[in-house]
Amino acid sequence: MTDNSVRASRDWLGSTRANLLAWWIPQAGIIAGLFVPAGVRTTIWIISLTWMGVACIFNAQRCGRTH
Repeated sequence: MTDNSVRASRDWLGSTRANLLAWWIPQAGIIAGLFVPAGVRTTIWIISLTWMGVACIFNAQRCGRTH
């Protein structure tokens, strides 16, 4: 049980700042991309999804959580 609580404290989902930077800001970009031309939307979505994927991998390595 102690090991799980230590891992949970290292999870970026527990930090508002890290959560915003890793997932919420890119999600806002994806939503904003719905209102721009397709070429710009593609670029925004590629950057946002790559950013979120890398953040997910780093977070999994940091806290040991898998999904």
